[in-house]
Amino acid sequence: MKKRHILLGTLGVLSIFTLASCGFSNSKTATANGTKVTNVDTEAQANDAEKYETEITGDFSVVNVSTGTAITASNGVYTISAAGEYDVTGLLSEGYILVAAGEDDEVIINLLGTSITSAENSPILVTSAGQVDISAKADTYNVLTDNRESVDTDEGSGAIYAKADLKIKGNGALVINGNVNNGIHSSKDLEIKNVTLKVTAINNAIKGNDSVTIESGNIIAISTGGDGIKTNNSDISSSTSKQRGTITITGSAVVDVYAKCDAFDAAYDIVVEADADGNEPTIGAYTDEYSEYSGEIAESSSTEGYMRLSSSYYNSYKNYVFAAYFTDNSGNGVWEEIKYKTAQSTTSGRSSTTYYYYTYDIPSGYTNVQFYMFASGTTEYSTSSYVATDGGGTINTNKNLYVITSVSTSSSKLSGDWSTYTTSSSDYSAKGLKADNEINISAGNITAVASDDAIHANGDVALENGSTGTGNVYISGGNVTLTSGDDGVHADKYLNISGGTINVVSSYEGLEGNVINISGGTSYVYATDDGVNASSGSLTTTLKVSGGFLDVTVCSGDTDAIDSNGTITQSGGTIIARNPNTDTSGNMAAVDCDSTWKITGGTFVAAGCICTTPSTSNVGTKSYQSSSGMGGMGGFGGMGGNSSSSYSFSKGSYTVSDTSISFDLTTTYYGLYIASDEMSSSGHTLYKDGSKLYSW
Repeated sequence: MKKRHILLGTLGVLSIFTLASCGFSNSKTATANGTKVTNVDTEAQANDAEKYETEITGDFSVVNVSTGTAITASNGVYTISAAGEYDVTGLLSEGYILVAAGEDDEVIINLLGTSITSAENSPILVTSAGQVDISAKADTYNVLTDNRESVDTDEGSGAIYAKADLKIKGNGALVINGNVNNGIHSSKDLEIKNVTLKVTAINNAIKGNDSVTIESGNIIAISTGGDGIKTNNSDISSSTSKQRGTITITGSAVVDVYAKCDAFDAAYDIVVEADADGNEPTIGAYTDEYSEYSGEIAESSSTEGYMRLSSSYYNSYKNYVFAAYFTDNSGNGVWEEIKYKTAQSTTSGRSSTTYYYYTYDIPSGYTNVQFYMFASGTTEYSTSSYVATDGGGTINTNKNLYVITSVSTSSSKLSGDWSTYTTSSSDYSAKGLKADNEINISAGNITAVASDDAIHANGDVALENGSTGTGNVYISGGNVTLTSGDDGVHADKYLNISGGTINVVSSYEGLEGNVINISGGTSYVYATDDGVNASSGSLTTTLKVSGGFLDVTVCSGDTDAIDSNGTITQSGGTIIARNPNTDTSGNMAAVDCDSTWKITGGTFVAAGCICTTPSTSNVGTKSYQSSSGMGGMGGFGGMGGNSSSSYSFSKGSYTVSDTSISFDLTTTYYGLYIASDEMSSSGHTLYKDGSKLYSW
């Protein structure tokens, strides 16, 4: 029933110490289950490509496999202009490979032991092609290093940049150093398989605007100032009708991500699943303080600009496409997509007005801008084919918001004025797995150690497909281990747990969602505030347990093991909720429910005070509580005493005779409440460490 935002340094409950380390073993300190954990392991599980480092020598060559013809360089640039397969070998100390093929051409680049360094452009730059496969061949070691000082436009924003579908594969080793911006960046779909890959970048390590799919291989992704693995688009492809923006990790992939910001940041969904053969992935996600590589937030080569539409213009033209065309003093131009950002309402007196905001990048080095509106579905922009334009003008360096004041499709004209949009850049997201729509985990071994939420699904992001993110998290399988400075798992709307094993080692709040459904799986939660929190939101708040096993422990203080701002219903499964507070008023409780709490099946054990008496049917109950802690409730089914005294239950192992009910306490708890469909009205004994404690 409470949601606080307090600095960890103020709480003093999660101490984080950065240790100097050069390898992949990074020891951190946190508080978990009431005990200081001195070794939060962040050692990579993936095979490190740099272990296969060999000296690259010999003349550099790019050879067409089918013809045996070598490509001749022009000023250090090796240009591939047609479909085909090309072998690359040797050392190129300054230069790059340019792929400028046909839009439907498939190009295969075989890396056979090569090192490419460029201070001018991306070491491998794809400006046009249908698909490009880059294969690190078996038993070879390959290095690509981007040594530019800056990047002026999105094109060439990675050590590998492809304005095409991109596949990184092979059975060899590939090391990528993105010293200026991203490591690998595809403007479309990016797939990775088999390869042993290590990517280090100052911004995003691995980025596919439309999607990122990793199905096998050993991948280490390091971002010193941005996100680890990222998608950007959330619209639906006009050519394939495919939803964009999903990150998929599947099969035998082993992926370790170290990021200053989010380890995984999906513009739509994150999917972690087994492949058709049952192979399951292994994932490690370490952010901010928990990544030994974190530095300053990456400086973008472009500045963000904004566009605003009134409600009437938005409703009339929301299906149109907006874009900005920037030109420099020499007449060179670059297009930037304008994307929907958010809606904001302002109130004056009794009236309220809603405005709709869009965002775009302002590339450095350009002095003029012209805004365009195109027909729905347009992806290739043109200065000669558009619905409307404003005619262009000098970029206003003092103001960042272009307010559309009139639109005329009949005369193809836009008009607007410059204003200011205020945004804060002081905060940054450092989550483990974050998605703007849904997260679906059905298999795999996942370890997330994050200074922010370990797993987080947004339910308030306006997606480019015209919908709003669902904010749902589904966990149906796998082994998930989470250490978080905030929430272990956070769903803005539905958090559904139906299988798998979840271990929230340390968190501020363990499991949080507007609606929490637990029907299976095994979940262990430790939190320094609320363990399980069904929080207020756009849906009717509830915690519903119909199966599975849930074990929750919180520390002392203003905490609740189970907290619902709405209802709690249990029809099956097992819940163990522990709160060690000495307070017996119910304000700091094993269970805190703002509305009705019903138990009709399963087993519920509360160690510590509970704030209200649940309604029960088809279950037996037993309580050992002070009257103040239970609102006067005591005895079995309301029969008998136990309500006039305070009870304490010390460290030990507890069982209830003639049932399968058993639980451990690691410290002293003041009060005990048990409800179970395994218990009857009499004939049971509570044992501690094998010795009889109470009978009824």
